[in-house]
Amino acid sequence: MNENKWRASRYGIDGHLIDFGKQEEVNTRALIFELLEFIDPVVNHLGSRHRLDHVLKILENGTGADRQLKVYEKPEK
Repeated sequence: MNENKWRASRYGIDGHLIDFGKQEEVNTRALIFELLEFIDPVVNHLGSRHRLDHVLKILENGTGADRQLKVYEKPEK
């Protein structure tokens, strides 16, 4: 689990995480969409549909790590 935390903070949303069920490296976005699909049947019952808005916002705009990587990779003028 710590490996994925490190990967997420280092590579952002466009990196890869370890899917421990499949025991292989997968695209972070693909893994998130797979998780969202998995939980979809119970989200309304739990009253948590509105919480997914934040997840979708991250998928659309990236994470803090993504913003930091853009600044780091931006060429100096």
